[in-house]
Amino acid sequence: MPGKFIQSLKRVGVKNPVLLIDEIDKLGHAGMRGDPAGAMLELLDPSQNHAFRDLYLDVPVDLSDVVFVCTANDVHQIPGPLRDRMEIITVSGYDLPEKVAIAEQYLVPKALEAAGLVVKKKKKSTTEDENDDNNKNGVEITKDAIESLARWYAREAGVRNLSKFIDKITRQLALSVVVSREEEEEESDD
Repeated sequence: MPGKFIQSLKRVGVKNPVLLIDEIDKLGHAGMRGDPAGAMLELLDPSQNHAFRDLYLDVPVDLSDVVFVCTANDVHQIPGPLRDRMEIITVSGYDLPEKVAIAEQYLVPKALEAAGLVVKKKKKSTTEDENDDNNKNGVEITKDAIESLARWYAREAGVRNLSKFIDKITRQLALSVVVSREEEEEESDD
């Protein structure tokens, strides 16, 4: 079967597409399975990619009209010769207020619902919002808590780790709600 790049060219059906290579900084190192950085170097180097040779087809393929866009979390992890052939564009991540706003509007409600701490109410009348949340347990994560999480524990540019921490907290809150209800039931049975 042809390599992924040749398959992509065949799928899009044009000679000059834009191909996205995600997380190029996660390339493996040279070893028994070959040198992925060397293959990427041949692919991305404008002086070489006009005669790129797919190992399956064993025919040269002109990739000189293809625009490659690569993403990386850490530019320093990209091998030097490969990095030298790239135009590096640094995109800043979210700042603290943006992370807090994203968490309040999207991450916390999603995590509370996933943990069973919030029930979505169905639309009862034309004046009520269809997605009005009903916090049946009185559980919430305060803005100060979200700020502390984002500032001290989830310091990456995006919100992936912040989302993981919020999910973990809501699962722990759900467990504590269940345990407290069981204790209340045991006390009422006595």
